[in-house]
Amino acid sequence: MTFRHRPSLAKVTAVGVIVTVVAFASVIGLYARRFLDARVPAVPPILSAETAPGVAESALDAAGSAPTILLYVTETCPYCIVELSRWRAVEEMPEGAPRIVVIAPGPLPDSILPASAIMVSDTAGIMARELGVRMVPSLFVVDVVGTVVETRTGVNDPASIEGLLRGRAFTSEPENC
Repeated sequence: MTFRHRPSLAKVTAVGVIVTVVAFASVIGLYARRFLDARVPAVPPILSAETAPGVAESALDAAGSAPTILLYVTETCPYCIVELSRWRAVEEMPEGAPRIVVIAPGPLPDSILPASAIMVSDTAGIMARELGVRMVPSLFVVDVVGTVVETRTGVNDPASIEGLLRGRAFTSEPENC
């Protein structure tokens, strides 16, 4: 007579739990990827009164002569505070410099805003969705017709900020967040 070895109930339960957790994590990963992919624009966004009512008018240069720099930040993000302090440290804006618009989900104190910046509140998250903001701080360069031509995330070094204000490309990668 032969006896077959039967696995213990604890081992069977452990294997069942592991398989369930792996399957659940896989499904969540697939749905999260679809959700994130759906929120990130496949083409550069174009700001207009239809896509961002009341916000685009503040963001675009009325004369249509210079690009606009959009800084999307939050008050509670320490990296955003560093980014804003670096923009605030610019002593003199060069002639013909882009307009700077700071966008935040809520109001920011004047003490942390760059001197020449326009503050736009995005309480409904319209701009975040339109621009595809995935992390803060995010920087967007918008041309005179409203097309986003450059996107950066993270804290920019002073040389990058200075180059952007003078109409040159970024001179280095932003610092890691």
